[in-house]
Amino acid sequence: MEATPPPEQPGGYGTPPAAPPGQSPYPTVPSGGKLDTAGTFERIFQLYGSQFPILLGTALIIFVPVALLNGAVAKNGNVGLAIVAAVIGLIGQALFTGAVVEAVRDMRDGRRDFGIGDLFSSAAPFILPLILGGIVFGIGFVIGLILIIIPGLIFLTWYCVFAPAIVVERQGVFGSFQRSRDLVRGNGWRVFGVLVVTFIVTAVISNVIQQIALSISDNYVGGLVGSLIGSLITAPIVALTLSVLYFELRDLKEGTRGLAGPAPPPQI
Repeated sequence: MEATPPPEQPGGYGTPPAAPPGQSPYPTVPSGGKLDTAGTFERIFQLYGSQFPILLGTALIIFVPVALLNGAVAKNGNVGLAIVAAVIGLIGQALFTGAVVEAVRDMRDGRRDFGIGDLFSSAAPFILPLILGGIVFGIGFVIGLILIIIPGLIFLTWYCVFAPAIVVERQGVFGSFQRSRDLVRGNGWRVFGVLVVTFIVTAVISNVIQQIALSISDNYVGGLVGSLIGSLITAPIVALTLSVLYFELRDLKEGTRGLAGPAPPPQI
């Protein structure tokens, strides 16, 4: 007897379906499949509030050592230490992004199964492609800003969900950029609006925290502490925004998917 495929799970995720010969595995956005921006923000901040302890714990493990290294660099001005701090910062940011993507994927069934250690171990295989993708993204964004700003904002919008595509779908660096473009197509203005609001919110929060820290201790230590606390509070918001956007756009593009079997190793 032929086995019956398992039913798709609500809020499921996994690798995209195999495409028929000669067709793209990423179908076009269905007519009317528009991103619900209000619903997207509701999910972002619901996850932020309900999972704040694990998000904060993950951020503490990564950003405290980075902040201490940056503080040592600012104090000593050592070039070698600055290079080490920059490398560790890139690794830390990549690991944090991957961990938050895994956390959102884990919680899409309505419960959290992973602890902090599980998130780190799940995200670790993607550090290199995430770092390379982040470098490519940063270069492209800066070049776009130099070209009268608008191209940079377009680049930011089109390719903002490359990191979740690397972690969830095991895309290579450049494949993840194409995947992001495919997902955002048809919802560019809505995605741009979500990004703008997110950056405004995080900038305001960071500035308020910085001012409070400087009012308590108006010196280098106060500034360092304010910057660290601001990063711990706001970094999860940005990572959650990109992760939730990815899954929302993917659901619009392809519909809800069931859990997939073992995925191939990440591509570079």
